[in-house]
Amino acid sequence: MNWTRRTVLIFLGFLCLGLTAQDNSVKITLIQMNDVYELLPLGNDRGGLARVATLRKQLEKENPNTYVFLAGDLISPSAVGTAKINGERLAGKQMIAAMNALGLDYMTFGNHEFDVDESQLLDRIAESKFHWISGNVYHRKMGHPFPGVAPRLIFNAGGKVNVGIFSLCLNQAQRDYVVYDNNLVQIARRDVKALREGGADIVIGFTHLSMAQDKMVGEEVAGIDLILGGHEHEAQSDTRYTPVFKADANAQTVYIHHLTYETATGNLNIDSKLKVIDGSIKDDPATLKVAKEWFDKAIKALGVDPNKAIVTPTEDLDGREASIRNGSTLLTRILADGMMEAGKAAKIQASIYNVGSIRVDDVLRKGTSLSEYDILRVLPFGGEHQWCEIRGDLLVKTLDQGLKNAGSGGYLQYDNITGSAGNWKLGGKSIKASSWYKITFSDYLLTGRETNLPYLKCEQGDCPGDSMKYGGTVGNIQEALVTGLKKAFP
Repeated sequence: MNWTRRTVLIFLGFLCLGLTAQDNSVKITLIQMNDVYELLPLGNDRGGLARVATLRKQLEKENPNTYVFLAGDLISPSAVGTAKINGERLAGKQMIAAMNALGLDYMTFGNHEFDVDESQLLDRIAESKFHWISGNVYHRKMGHPFPGVAPRLIFNAGGKVNVGIFSLCLNQAQRDYVVYDNNLVQIARRDVKALREGGADIVIGFTHLSMAQDKMVGEEVAGIDLILGGHEHEAQSDTRYTPVFKADANAQTVYIHHLTYETATGNLNIDSKLKVIDGSIKDDPATLKVAKEWFDKAIKALGVDPNKAIVTPTEDLDGREASIRNGSTLLTRILADGMMEAGKAAKIQASIYNVGSIRVDDVLRKGTSLSEYDILRVLPFGGEHQWCEIRGDLLVKTLDQGLKNAGSGGYLQYDNITGSAGNWKLGGKSIKASSWYKITFSDYLLTGRETNLPYLKCEQGDCPGDSMKYGGTVGNIQEALVTGLKKAFP
């Protein structure tokens, strides 16, 4: 990056006004969200798309050059996304409608956009009133973009400044209709060059990558002024090279970036602040109406009562990604125990699930009743857990890989298993390589699509070699959570 040409000033704190505009200055305001699955505020009264819509209107009054970005993960996994309306799953339809009402401007793919079927994703893109951008994700065939998705774009702000956007997504969702180009640095260089040659005065990286990948792109590719990122669910930033920012998931916070571009010199100042979205911001009535209508329809279709209490925990249940993707918490242990309870009749010896099944990314506080809707929030994917017989050597390999998957959804949680890499015990006894064990797995694990666990594929009798044997369905994983909760808090 040419620091003599562009001076980037990063200020983290409370929302304040940017620099006073001069005749040769253009001010641009960017509102950044990422990983949004909820329409309405969470139990901690944080988030709520109607509040973000109000914030947008407030900032637009101060500066007409205001734009809203969402850095991936919108269509899935939503707590109500599995609801069927008129015979079809919502599959993110409610999120697109709410973002249209809010006034979202730009969206890029996150890995969870590909949780839904091909036809559903194509429908969601077509329903969007905002721009989709992706430079490295293709539809079925390398080089063929998804319909309605731009590989990169330039927009004009204030009639004087051209802002270029390029986009990258990490390769984490394997679907037969999606193809990735994993040469992230090469693609970024190509797109930055094309944007600069196309007249872009400012270039923004719009990404759904890990922070390590974002930093790599920012360090190795010249000409990027700012990276608006997603994927991690906790607000974070890195400003050592190209500044990278990520907000908290579910619009609990947003980043607000005040850009001032000096047309005479080409200097760019960036003033970035994290803004908490809570009850201090009033709801935008039009956006709230859309969000509530879709929420109410979905809740009715699902047949759940958001006010019906199931249990009242006497301890906090930590479901934050930073906690559950790196270790066990009471919540993860309760789910694993519930799966074991459900498997008693089949004489299950242990339970294993991928922690990516848990999406609540919140602490469920003690003394606050959990409702049927909270179960959906914790496990929005739903699905079953199924038992298989697995040979000891493959079980050890799987548990070892689960540890290596720390920090991702492929990190494994389990019950009745203890130990460490290469030294595992089941029921207090060392796992023997040649012995067979009856384990109940979350059904997603048995698809072979989880991170670094393709060899675990074992669906309906289609199992790898002679190391696994399919048993059958144990039960619904959401019901297993309820079982575990009632056992823990009778």
